[in-house]
Amino acid sequence: NDARAVFDDRGSYAAQQAMALACEGEPMAIPEHGGVEAIEAMDRTAPEQARQDLLGKGELLLAAMGALEEEELLAQVRRFLAHLPPRSPEALRPPRQREVQGRRASVERVDLQQSKMVLIFRLPMTDDPLVWMGRALFTSLLGGGPHSRLFREVREKRSLAYYAQAVLDRHKGLLTIHVGLDEAESEAVEEETMRQVDALSRGEFSADELETARAGLLSAITAIEDDIGSHMRFVIEQWRFGLDRTPEDVLTSYRKVDARTVKESVEGMKLDYSFLLAPSEDSFSKSSSAVSSTTASSATGSSTGGRET
Repeated sequence: NDARAVFDDRGSYAAQQAMALACEGEPMAIPEHGGVEAIEAMDRTAPEQARQDLLGKGELLLAAMGALEEEELLAQVRRFLAHLPPRSPEALRPPRQREVQGRRASVERVDLQQSKMVLIFRLPMTDDPLVWMGRALFTSLLGGGPHSRLFREVREKRSLAYYAQAVLDRHKGLLTIHVGLDEAESEAVEEETMRQVDALSRGEFSADELETARAGLLSAITAIEDDIGSHMRFVIEQWRFGLDRTPEDVLTSYRKVDARTVKESVEGMKLDYSFLLAPSEDSFSKSSSAVSSTTASSATGSSTGGRET
């Protein structure tokens, strides 16, 4: 039911479809829930087989924080681990990336009023944390909030979109842009978005823009210390990157990232896929009917028809 319900959230559905099409044949094309067909195809033994596989082959990390008696904690953990199946951990394979040959595009039509555009860019994979910090700042400059180029240029100045934001996925090497718009503006939105991406990639941004983007990232990192849960998630995320850093280490590193690092961090980035989720003919019919109904209600002096429509 959860997997099917993604369709009801048109923004989430557009993101899922764009990823599936852009990454066809790659593991990242599989949605986090596995896909409706895959779920339906599972038999009653599949969940237990998956659990055994995870316990036996999954990498194991123990993270603990607080006023703890370390030896007592470790003793309890050892007793727990003794009940697990024999372990033979397998490291995760590095993500595969297809070579971008050029922009690919598709349009899907469903019943909706506001179209959704998803642009997927591929970045060269690297383990250099400084490069990824530069990319995080680039993403913030491009579409990280009201200070960003997409918000100011695409949404506010040119009124081409209802919203526009950029998201960086380090594990997949992808930068994704999500836009809510009218279908008629889709070409202009992509054109202006690419213009802003190209400008930022050339380092055409002010010192004030960079510092505002940096402040947003630093604020989020500072908040990590607010509770143990956030700090634990931070430690685990660092482990996934193969790093051993404290929040203060990360703050210090972000403060050192300059404009040149930001510019160089996105060298080789290419637009791979443009996906548009647009209204079907039924949507246009319903919209026209709604307008006609509202007009008729106004003409007859109805006090409720317009609101209901």
